[in-house]
Amino acid sequence: MSDVTDEKRGRVAYVTLNRPERRNAINSAMAAELVDTFMEIRSDDGVWVVIVTGAGNRAFCAGADLVPMQGPPAVSKGRQRPPSPRRSVKRRASMSSTARFLALPTR
Repeated sequence: MSDVTDEKRGRVAYVTLNRPERRNAINSAMAAELVDTFMEIRSDDGVWVVIVTGAGNRAFCAGADLVPMQGPPAVSKGRQRPPSPRRSVKRRASMSSTARFLALPTR
């Protein structure tokens, strides 16, 4: 099953975040699917409006799925250190750039 589904009805595209078991938290696979879905929608001149929804009834979207970003704990001299946040910062910057690129003018 896909983490992102889309359906077009007339001039409206409905995009659904489909990970209700994780409160629709966005992981790297879902982020890639969202980019692909929005690029496809952007190229469709028949779509004027995009509505983003979340599957399930517990949450629209919990944000980024932090569990895969944590990775194994780093160990130094017998002490655990939190993982470096660089990777997650780069991912957020990439998603932010994509969101700006996908912005469509109001018709």
